[in-house]
Amino acid sequence: MEVKFLEAQYSTVKLEVTAANLTEIAYLATPKADAKETPTATIVFATGVKSAIADGVSSLTVSKLDPDTEYVIYVAATTANEEFFEKVLEVEAKTASFGDNAYDVFDVDYMSFSMNVKFQPTDPENVIKYLLIDMLTYNYQSMMNYTDADMMNLFDDIYHNYITENTVFVFNEENSIIRDENGEPVTDEEGSMLTLWNPMVPGQLNYVLLGEFASGEHPWGFGQGYYLPLWDQDAYYEAVGGGGGILGEAGSRADDVEQGDFWTGYYQKIEVTNKKPEKLGEIKINTDKLRPNGGLLTFELCEGVSYLCLGIFEEYDMEGIKTSMLKGDLSNMQWALTSYNAPYILNAQTYEIAKGQTDFSFNLTEYFIKFTPGTKYYVYAVGINDNTGSKQAFAKLEGFTLPEPTKPAPEVTVTGIDAPEGHEESPYEVWFNIKCTTGDAVTAKYAANYEREWEVELNAGRTNTDLIENGNAFTPDEIEKINSAEGYNVMFSTRPDANTYLGVIAYNDEGTGNDPDEDGSAIGKKRSMPVPDKEPVDSKYFESLLGEWTLSAEYEGGEAPMTCKVEIVSGLTCPDSLSQKVIDYYLNNTHYSKEQVEKLYEGFKKQLKLYNERLRGQNRLLCLGLDIDRPKYEYSTNYLAGWKTPYDLFIATTKEYNGYDTESMFFDFGPKWYLEMKSDGSVVAPFDVTNLPPLTLWNKGAEYYFIGISKMAITQGEFPVTISSDNSTITVGGYEYQGDTYYPNAAKIIYGGQYSTDTRVCGALTLTKGWNGESVKSVVKGGKSVTTNDVLGAERAVRPLSRTSVSDAKSYEPLKVTPLAEKSLRERWKQRAAGKYIRR
Repeated sequence: MEVKFLEAQYSTVKLEVTAANLTEIAYLATPKADAKETPTATIVFATGVKSAIADGVSSLTVSKLDPDTEYVIYVAATTANEEFFEKVLEVEAKTASFGDNAYDVFDVDYMSFSMNVKFQPTDPENVIKYLLIDMLTYNYQSMMNYTDADMMNLFDDIYHNYITENTVFVFNEENSIIRDENGEPVTDEEGSMLTLWNPMVPGQLNYVLLGEFASGEHPWGFGQGYYLPLWDQDAYYEAVGGGGGILGEAGSRADDVEQGDFWTGYYQKIEVTNKKPEKLGEIKINTDKLRPNGGLLTFELCEGVSYLCLGIFEEYDMEGIKTSMLKGDLSNMQWALTSYNAPYILNAQTYEIAKGQTDFSFNLTEYFIKFTPGTKYYVYAVGINDNTGSKQAFAKLEGFTLPEPTKPAPEVTVTGIDAPEGHEESPYEVWFNIKCTTGDAVTAKYAANYEREWEVELNAGRTNTDLIENGNAFTPDEIEKINSAEGYNVMFSTRPDANTYLGVIAYNDEGTGNDPDEDGSAIGKKRSMPVPDKEPVDSKYFESLLGEWTLSAEYEGGEAPMTCKVEIVSGLTCPDSLSQKVIDYYLNNTHYSKEQVEKLYEGFKKQLKLYNERLRGQNRLLCLGLDIDRPKYEYSTNYLAGWKTPYDLFIATTKEYNGYDTESMFFDFGPKWYLEMKSDGSVVAPFDVTNLPPLTLWNKGAEYYFIGISKMAITQGEFPVTISSDNSTITVGGYEYQGDTYYPNAAKIIYGGQYSTDTRVCGALTLTKGWNGESVKSVVKGGKSVTTNDVLGAERAVRPLSRTSVSDAKSYEPLKVTPLAEKSLRERWKQRAAGKYIRR
């Protein structure tokens, strides 16, 4: 065996090896300054790098060396007889130095590379910030209008992503982890490790951004640090017409404008491509099992595939992905699908493949987009050998379409029915029967909501199909019942005396569904019964409590109680006839004739009479006014100031109020709440966000409810009421539940099942007979929100199906909060295969 020096790079030395009758070779590189005696062949094989060797002349690359360093390289070998070659050979070599280059890239591997950067700022007091980012993520961030300076400008106290001297970077996954002074990983609030860059993948195209920053205040409020980039941002935005990575107002593209031209200090954008993977084999994509509604894409896998990464795109999206995300080159798709942010940016899916598995089926019907005949689709698949991805198989199927459907749509009837045998009629339940008369439903979806919420959506331009397709799916067991001769009886919770719509679309095995906008039989309507009158109670309070009152309430942070006017009435009133002014307004602003307006008003008066009868039937008095949630800003709208009765809403201008029908006015008016007389002589103030109308709903943007609040909210119960012996003071106390007291509050419902108050009442409401004509305002420092306690009524024998949320819909059941917590995970394909990924 002979060994000769051929050449040296920054971190590698190439040797020429001439061998005969040898089977394995090993090398051990030692800095010359540390070299002493020649190690034995046993030591070289035990501690060095081994590889097979063939007879003849070949090259051997010694890697992972330090730049500008002299080495002694020891080479040993074994013979065909499994004996060591007669001696250990030595070769001396010196690795290359960096010289005067601004940067040098070396040691490029599948998931890492190294880079030497000269520290060359225009001012030695400044720093050079750096960022390693893959091209896919970089282009996505650019489309979100982040500039290179924005991307580099991380929080100094945590990331420290800047240098103040010549630096050799080793970009790999281990070095990406931010560590504290004890060497332990730094984590965020969710316990996930913070990193400087995402893990790389084979073949990945990366950008290393380098930019000069001076000391100053961060524009996003991070405080003092090296946060002032030396670049002319205004000139850049002017050049791109106001854009940052998309078309600007002037029509130029930001990617046609080099950001480096606008830096006044040091700047580099360096492109580095990781070592490309070796070819693992072939993958074949088959379409013979596709159906008009999707069906199966099948994949014939080569041996050795451990993970399969898939990307499926519509033709409409492909040009944008190619141009904006992949630098105009679809060959970048292979590494992009395996990259860290591919699930987020490209909606890539990753599946773990069992050892020895050579086939895989993907159900298009379960994908996040809806596949339709006539549209062209593009599929890209990457088979990966292991967690390193050093060997990959790549396949693509471009421009495939689904077969056209051949079968007619199922026929569906939805009928509102009385409670079936074995169930009692209830004001809080409505029943429907759903039947697919053709018996060929394979899947089905439904939407259910109150008549007003449904019709408001239709008036806004949505269709019945839109509402149902965004609704809920039936289970296979339910589909079987829908296909039966008897059909499927379903129950929905409801508020009393309210119309509910239920719409159903059933799909056959080709994905063809009935059209509820053409066939009205697929939408049923059912009205719930009113709450039966309670046993009449003879109470003096029905007379003695009537009139005007001054309500006072203590609130958190308040020095004095806030006050407001409340009027207690036994029923609503309205004039016998409309004034000519009101009639003229209807004539000038609606399509109604005078006769129609008068008929509408006659219907309104009947609704008012019915409302009053039902109010008395529940042994209740109506309380008008509850101005106890004052806005936190001086000029903000106070939605609870004063009140409007149903008659006020009837004569209001369309700008003030535009209800669905006259019945809605009796639901929306307010603020309104109730005092109820019990048969035992006690008095309560009931609250129930499910079965009672809201506190007020007529004012745009304000859906308020009467609820109890402590640390959390409670949405169903009765506040105890005490009345002084002379009937001059009413006290509405707190609701006791599990050792806590929930005080009466007016709260606005917000997203996520939470209730928001700007003013938090923290004691009983006190009403004093008479009104002095002045409200005492609160002084509010800020708004608060509170989640609901999980307090429900008695379990029903049959579990109701869920209503369908639409943009203007109210909550159907007592709202509860389900917090969403996203957790970053550092493992790549294995985690993605389990559906656990999130971008940094």
